[in-house]
Amino acid sequence: MRQRLIILLAILAVAGFASFNRHGKSDTGMNEAWLAKALPMEIPGFKMHASDSNPMESYHMDAETYNKLKPIGIVARVFEEGNRSIDTVVIAGDSPDNFHDPTWCLPGQGWKLEDRKDTVVHTKTRGDVPFSYFSATNANGDKLLVAYTFKAAGGYHATITRLTLDMWWKEFVSGQKQVGAFYRFLTQNPDTNLDGLTKFAADYLDQAKETSNGVF
Repeated sequence: MRQRLIILLAILAVAGFASFNRHGKSDTGMNEAWLAKALPMEIPGFKMHASDSNPMESYHMDAETYNKLKPIGIVARVFEEGNRSIDTVVIAGDSPDNFHDPTWCLPGQGWKLEDRKDTVVHTKTRGDVPFSYFSATNANGDKLLVAYTFKAAGGYHATITRLTLDMWWKEFVSGQKQVGAFYRFLTQNPDTNLDGLTKFAADYLDQAKETSNGVF
């Protein structure tokens, strides 16, 4: 058993080395414009708030994020229902380097995070999807509730570590780069609780499956 584990870890290490040292994007035909068209602009009960400069997004991620992650694309949309609004970000990429965990960046922006926890989001079309979530508070007393998940060929994952292993393994087996995705949902109203946020996330994933023809 121990020998098999060592062999598996060696395989994953080789696959990971190959993944991180292969240059250029795979010929997936995907880019940010394609990603924006593939993702939903309406969720049951919610409508997207479009920016004045681009009707396909609510805001554009900063250049530093693009330079650091080098993704296939990033789509940021804010969905509103009355006084409630939920900020969504979807990132597509073909390397684990294209993604990050929200618990890494928010503390640097002055947010104090509570411990990350796991939950399951029940969807109609994707089954039970593992999510991570946490709450955060800044010096002004503002509060956020963040839920997120990752998707690769092997399914959904609540942590970036599991996503990385999935992408490495599938690339090693197939010899081709694997496209993955990161979904982040963030409340912008203190009265939106975890049930409300995960209900929205479930509806989003169901809608995204339809608008992307099963890709997202």
